Amino acid sequence: MMQRMEQRRMEQMTVLLDLTPAQQQKVQAVLAAEHARMRKTMEQAMRQIRETHRLVRKDTLERLATVLSPEQMKKFKVLMPGPRMMMGAMMMHGATMPGMMMQGGGGGPPPQ
Repeated sequence: MMQRMEQRRMEQMTVLLDLTPAQQQKVQAVLAAEHARMRKTMEQAMRQIRETHRLVRKDTLERLATVLSPEQMKKFKVLMPGPRMMMGAMMMHGATMPGMMMQGGGGGPPPQ
């Protein structure tokens, strides 16, 4: 699907910018390099977000353990949403992951 979109974009640019075949190849190479750099940046950012989330969650649990009884902590951990539930909530509010396309431009998880 992504390749078709890139191909369509290249066809549009070829027409709108009146690109020669040589220019098409060079423009395509520049855009492919941009895409690779952006993907790498997004992947790095997501790793950092996951690590920050993990550290914040750990700190929260440690701080709560000083307030709640062991039994209350067990219950809290059952009630506290896990990383997968958090990701689903983020996606429902329009956040996306690298390489993920939102279907229909909507704010929801991709169709299963």
